[in-house]
Amino acid sequence: GIMKDYPVCLTADSPATKLALDGLDLSWEENDKIRITATASDNDSGTAELTVYSIDESDNGKAVFSGFVNMTSRPEDCYFTYPASNTIIDTDPSTGKMTAYLTKQTGTHQPFFYGYSEYNEAGMPVSLNHIGAMLEINVSASEVAFISFLGNEKEVLSPVIVDPKTGKYESPSQPNVQITVPRQNGNTYILVPPFLFEKGFTLILSDVQGK
Repeated sequence: GIMKDYPVCLTADSPATKLALDGLDLSWEENDKIRITATASDNDSGTAELTVYSIDESDNGKAVFSGFVNMTSRPEDCYFTYPASNTIIDTDPSTGKMTAYLTKQTGTHQPFFYGYSEYNEAGMPVSLNHIGAMLEINVSASEVAFISFLGNEKEVLSPVIVDPKTGKYESPSQPNVQITVPRQNGNTYILVPPFLFEKGFTLILSDVQGK
């Protein structure tokens, strides 16, 4: 078949409508990108990075992302991930399931989002869902360089697999039981995996030497 550019136009609510942290401005910015993985029933698939076309401040910061996905067949299912890097969240085109590498966090308040829509060239309003909850940590001790998060029953933390059509989460077979982020000046944020920590969790503060 001949490859063709199919237009993609995605409307996404402001992240702030999904998350409220004291004094934290969470909104789409002009340089934000969303990754699309589009699939068709003949196993054809394509990926692209969608860029911000417009941000409507009068409508709670709702943003329109646009771009083209190059495929031989017309897209049928569209999977959306943010941040746009597939080393952070990767979509398997054969199943539509997404793997989120929560160990790739940087300690900033950047959320991890996923969404799904059937393809519509006229535009797709997509509800983006958070992966996990944001934990806000304020550490004043300047010698702290890293903050680690772990479950008290050594729960599997990363990567996390999600089916965007059902919202159901799975744990991987090879677990990473700790998430470590660099301490930020001011507040540091850890995206907590979307699991029930029945025995609670522990935060470990380390200096540059890991002590």
